[in-house]
Parts: sequence; structure tokens; C-alpha cells
Amino acid sequence: SSFLPPLTPPHPLDISGVIPSELGSLYRLKRLWLMHTSLSGHLPPELGGLKQCLYLCLNNTAISGPLPSSLSQMANLRELYLHDTEVEGRGLGIVWGYRSAALNSLNRSGCAITV
Repeated sequence: SSFLPPLTPPHPLDISGVIPSELGSLYRLKRLWLMHTSLSGHLPPELGGLKQCLYLCLNNTAISGPLPSSLSQMANLRELYLHDTEVEGRGLGIVWGYRSAALNSLNRSGCAITV
């Protein structure tokens, strides 16, 4: 099998628009780093399809709206970065349920998410 090293793009990334729901079909994706971009809109529920994703970094974006409950399907998620976004949600522990033990790091400063 081939190995590709992680790409380290310059910051901020020159990306704008909404997160395409098609990203949720990349079921083998391990890391999704979209921080420091001009992305906006709501998180698509299809991101719950990223079942092997370990790191989801969306901080410092204009993403807003509710945290989709479908993200609870991301059983392998270890780190979630939502700080400095407009994402909101209540009872994040309830959203993740028994899988919350897998989530080692949650950075939610500057957004309206309660645990």
C-alpha cells in the first residue's frame, strides 16, 4: 500500500463557501483540517459518514448552526476543534452517548456548545 505524508497547507487556506455534503462519503478519511478558512453555513449531517475520522478541525471559520447528531456516528473521533465558530449545541455528551470516551479533546471556546 502507498503512504502519503500529511500535507501542511499555508494558513489561512483560501477556501470559501459551504462544506460539501459529499465529504461524508470519504469513509476512509482519517483527518479533516478545514480551520482558518472562509467556510460558512451549517455542518452537513453527512459528515457522520466519516466513521474512521480521528481529527476534525473546523476552528476559526464562519461555520454556524447546530451540531448535527449524526456526528455521533464518528466512533473513532479523537479530537474535535470548533473554537471560534458559530456552531451551537446542547448536551454534547448526550450526542456522543457511550462513544464520548473516544473523544479525547474538544476545543469549543468561543462557540455555543455545552457538554
